[in-house]
Amino acid sequence: MKLMRKPIEVIAWFDFQGNAVPIRFRYEDENQELRVVKVDKIIKKDINKFAGNSMLEYTCETCDNGIV
Repeated sequence: MKLMRKPIEVIAWFDFQGNAVPIRFRYEDENQELRVVKVDKIIKKDINKFAGNSMLEYTCETCDNGIV
């Protein structure tokens, strides 16, 4: 499984408790082209603190060009 750690833009929906569920995301690939990828499965959700700010970090599974 290939992991990426780079800034992305996310489209998500929220339930009545305010929990975010990512639907798809957009990132810039190595050719500076924007790629849109649908989230197939959320593997885990963590709450992390960075510089005193709480952040949600999702580990998701996607299929992009036949690669999981």
